[in-house]
Amino acid sequence: EENFAEGESNTPPSLEILRYMSMAVILVYHNRRNLVRESLKPMSPSVGVPQTVPTVHDYVIRVDRTVFEARLEEVQPPHRWRMTIDGRIHEVVAPEFEYYRRRLKLAIDGVSHMFRLQYENNHIRAFFCGVVRTFEIYDPREWGLAHYMHRERKVVHENVLKCPMPGLVTEVCVEDGAYVRRGQEMLRMESMKMETGVASPIDGQIDKIMVRSGDAVETDQVLVVFKA
Repeated sequence: EENFAEGESNTPPSLEILRYMSMAVILVYHNRRNLVRESLKPMSPSVGVPQTVPTVHDYVIRVDRTVFEARLEEVQPPHRWRMTIDGRIHEVVAPEFEYYRRRLKLAIDGVSHMFRLQYENNHIRAFFCGVVRTFEIYDPREWGLAHYMHRERKVVHENVLKCPMPGLVTEVCVEDGAYVRRGQEMLRMESMKMETGVASPIDGQIDKIMVRSGDAVETDQVLVVFKA
């Protein structure tokens, strides 16, 4: 409990560990982009100047409050890469990519390392040497616009059902101690001469019903408390 709060280390990982994790993340992200690009080739126009695919690719990686500038260069034969992370150059050998696998073994400067990766929306969560971090990957143009994007807000889940509108409780459909499913009707109320059902927001067991039939209620008033 002193060293691992909620299963994660209190000690921040070294920059070397984060650089290694960044290399694995970039390779997966880059190869996935290439796969999408190849799948769209049949839809490309047949007129105009053909586009050349660059062999050098720049990325910006953000993990926690650390930002790395990265460059990925394709080296012959296939699956060999020269990667520059935060100004440090590394020679990387990757296997044939299999997109159904979550584990990735890389040879970085001649030393083998094993990573586990999974997508989280548009970001990638990486596991390496006991360190777990979510990496955000951008190309330089995306990074220039990232500061203007809305950040995800944390949703605080409460163990209560609140009244959605002012009105009058006409019927309570459940009892204390009952187990209810999400979407199950818990009570009915009348508001502006219309009767509306109020459903459970979660699966859970009722701890206490705070209102009775005939009670007048206001918006955000607690109607039901669930067991934590």
